[in-house]
Amino acid sequence: MNKNKKAILLPEGLKLMIALVCIILLIYLAYSFYQIFIAKSDLEKARANLNAIVGKIESLEIGKGIGYLLYSPRNWILISFPNIYSSHGPLSEGEPEIPKSCDKFCLCICPNVIPRAETCEERGACKDTKEKIKIYRSEDIAEQDYPLEITEIMNLYIWDNDIYKSKEIFDKR
Repeated sequence: MNKNKKAILLPEGLKLMIALVCIILLIYLAYSFYQIFIAKSDLEKARANLNAIVGKIESLEIGKGIGYLLYSPRNWILISFPNIYSSHGPLSEGEPEIPKSCDKFCLCICPNVIPRAETCEERGACKDTKEKIKIYRSEDIAEQDYPLEITEIMNLYIWDNDIYKSKEIFDKR
């Protein structure tokens, strides 16, 4: 009688283990697909925001300003190239960093990882501009070339070829 119980439990236990492994595999695959679609949508959001920002800059009359609500993708950066700041601080010699897809000047939204130019080239969105775009993240004029991290909903203020993190920063200049 004991032999029959063990003989019945062994196949049932094996089936249970196989089912558990299959469920874990399905959860992993579902998570992987979710991550693929999220990454793609962040890139699409970056491209859409970038097209809108550059469009506003190009359509502005000289001496005029306009606001722009930038809210995604979070934990990415808005950066202007050529950029005198490399991934590790100011460049001392050589050419400024610039993605290969850019001609002379461009604006990019890309993941906030190092190295910046290569990351923007491979996983971000860049758009050529007619002139160098200066980005001001504080009142300190020395910080004009640092990238602006997108961490929250930001109301950018665009004036001529300059982008300010807020209207208040523009007013203090």
